[in-house]
Amino acid sequence: MSPFACGWSTKQRNLASANAFQIIQSLHAGFVPVLHGDAVLDELLDCTILSGDVIIRHLAQLLSPKYVVFLVHLPSFLCHGLKMFLVSMEDDLVHHIRYLVVLSSL
Repeated sequence: MSPFACGWSTKQRNLASANAFQIIQSLHAGFVPVLHGDAVLDELLDCTILSGDVIIRHLAQLLSPKYVVFLVHLPSFLCHGLKMFLVSMEDDLVHHIRYLVVLSSL
């Protein structure tokens, strides 16, 4: 799900509008939304990149999930006060995804 299509926006690269309605609706319907950073409209800069890290931080505060899963190409990942599990994707099922990162607050 693109943050641009969901109506997310920034103001000088800081999150200004975060409409989570489509994401919450997808979860209630039993889907697992796949989110990513993307270009969004910015009130002062016209357009900027909204990072997937910023998106998931906002959604985690809003929804309090047990786990957050990241699909990444490189095993460099920062986490503070969370358990982190890194699983190598050696089978190369998806060409660019090499690692699965699961963060847990438990």
